[in-house]
Amino acid sequence: MLVNLIIFDLDGTLIDSTQGLYDTLNELLTKNNFDRITLEEFKGILGTPLQNVFAELLDKNPADCFEYVKQFRKIYPQYATCELKDGAQELLRFLKEKKKNITLATVKSERMTTKILNDTRIIQYFDFITTSPNSEQDYSKDFLINTVLNKYEINKEEIVMIGDTIHDIIGAKSNGIKGIGIVNDFCTRKEFEEVNADIIVDSLKELENILK
Repeated sequence: MLVNLIIFDLDGTLIDSTQGLYDTLNELLTKNNFDRITLEEFKGILGTPLQNVFAELLDKNPADCFEYVKQFRKIYPQYATCELKDGAQELLRFLKEKKKNITLATVKSERMTTKILNDTRIIQYFDFITTSPNSEQDYSKDFLINTVLNKYEINKEEIVMIGDTIHDIIGAKSNGIKGIGIVNDFCTRKEFEEVNADIIVDSLKELENILK
């Protein structure tokens, strides 16, 4: 595959953060006297903007959920993990040596994203990073990917989005670029197939041979 620009997701793709997100969400729900959710329920909302998560769980308008987003971001540092996924640093180093344009599109806030990238010592690999603003609102993956595309004048045939949820692939497709899905405990090969992922892998280690 001829690739000049790679857009990575962060949570669940480069860092192992799913459990921390799940624990944060359930603590917030408990504190606000709402029912906790199961891992299976969490699977269905993983990767979506926070205000949309709360809108779905609490049956509210997304515009009315910004207070919950603020609470989530206040609680999250207690549970945030900064462990890289297997093969993440090796892949980023490989792509850097190949002089690829490496970017990041995450719904995380800029402050938390910067902290995690510094703590895991991978921030130096990225040429461009786009995040949700440090306010109550999260941007959609569709919007974040489009922000990256507007930064570069590169043929869309040479651009790929890599993520661990169907939202990453849907965002890629809506922007006219390829999407690679990484199978994990929360997103199966079948689910990636249903949203027409161009390539599906089981680990980051497989991507060196694909992104030559």
